[in-house]
Amino acid sequence: MQLIEELSRLLGDIDRLVHGLASAGAQAGGDSIERTRQGIGQIRAQLEDLQERLHRELKRSARNAERTIREHPFQSIAIAAAAGLLVGILVARKP
Repeated sequence: MQLIEELSRLLGDIDRLVHGLASAGAQAGGDSIERTRQGIGQIRAQLEDLQERLHRELKRSARNAERTIREHPFQSIAIAAAAGLLVGILVARKP
């Protein structure tokens, strides 16, 4: 999934930024602090964009699921019942 890959990349960016913060704190250089602030701003913007795209993707998936359920109501009920039965069996199992 593209969103998962982007999230992983952003987490890697955050990790590098945190390490940069540690070294910037050790150096206490104004330039390092400004670069860190810019990096945080870029990551924040990327996370907001990712959140927006994820929200759109979830809405689209919900609409698709709803349409499928409306088009195939009996199959949807059968699948839901089977899933409920499976969950019930798994929960009732003794370890």
